[in-house]
Amino acid sequence: MKDKTLNLICPYLKDCGGCHYDNLPYETQSELKLQHLELCFKEAGLNLPRVQFISLGQNHLRNRFDFTIEANRKGLYGRDKSILDIQACLQITPELQAAYDDFRKIDFGIKKGSVRLRVGPDKNRGVWLDFANIDIKTLLGDGKSFQQLLDLGFQIEIGQKGKSLVKKQGLFKLADPVSSQWFQVHLNNYVSFNLSSLISSFTQPSWTTANSLVEVVHGWVDSLSLDSNALSVCEFGAGIGQFTLPLLSYGHHVDVFEFDQLATEMLAVNAKKSQLQDHLTIYCDDFQKKPIAQIPKYDLALLNPPRSGLKNFVHEVTRLKTKTCIYISCFPESLAQDLKAFVNAGYEIKDVVLVDQFPQTKHFETCVLLQRIDTNT
Repeated sequence: MKDKTLNLICPYLKDCGGCHYDNLPYETQSELKLQHLELCFKEAGLNLPRVQFISLGQNHLRNRFDFTIEANRKGLYGRDKSILDIQACLQITPELQAAYDDFRKIDFGIKKGSVRLRVGPDKNRGVWLDFANIDIKTLLGDGKSFQQLLDLGFQIEIGQKGKSLVKKQGLFKLADPVSSQWFQVHLNNYVSFNLSSLISSFTQPSWTTANSLVEVVHGWVDSLSLDSNALSVCEFGAGIGQFTLPLLSYGHHVDVFEFDQLATEMLAVNAKKSQLQDHLTIYCDDFQKKPIAQIPKYDLALLNPPRSGLKNFVHEVTRLKTKTCIYISCFPESLAQDLKAFVNAGYEIKDVVLVDQFPQTKHFETCVLLQRIDTNT
């Protein structure tokens, strides 16, 4: 377990609900996470093999910061369920902290709203303002707050549909969504590639921690493809391409099954920009609720579902009878239940890696390698 940063003391720790551990030593936090994972496996009737624990450090990891505006306060929900005004957060990068410092200077004059700040790989700044329609209308008419954001170097995205902001004849108006490069992956030979998305798109909180997940997956995939130039891969929950593009860059063929239409559009854009679209096929539908019409044979199933897990899609995946499956989860409870279905369908848990991309909280990512016991049936 490597530790790159000091266990700094946050002045808001006792009141803020963003972090869960009240000044516990990091080693103790790590043990609690391992114990929680073990308990979830035990309750599902599963044996947990020895777990590799990967730490990327204790602080300053996040390139994305989600918080709330309430009256004159900007921050996170406190333990008393009210918004705690936070001037600094030890979990965000210095570049994002600087963006947050500038954002805090602006008085939007609204009762309540949600905000996402991002700083991209090229230090570009983005803000997603998810405010009530009446507040958006008022801010468009006044224009002062939006102009301040633009002057501070922010790209602005507004509302649930991720509308962009344009200025025509001195007036601010909403326009179609505009993607920019807000994330990064490592392709073959660790070549960095910036991924396009909306500011409001789902991504991991940090491309540094996300690339650690990719390295775990690549290590397993590399051992599978030693005697084959390319694998055929079924990927569920690809998002904007965090795992997809690295797989394609190593020459593998990937069929993506994704329920988020916008994510598939961004994935297609990223595949084309990286010139990796030739061996990619994208299917978009709600695969958690309906079966796949035609199921080809795959060498590998890569699964990265939301917190709710695979739901009914777990039976579709086991029906593939793929020799190897890799499951990445941010929620050990749903992971354990899905793994139970895999074990009942003839799979064995071969390896487990815990990647701690959420230090100071109870959350973590778990990567699991599964193999079919009897590959002849």
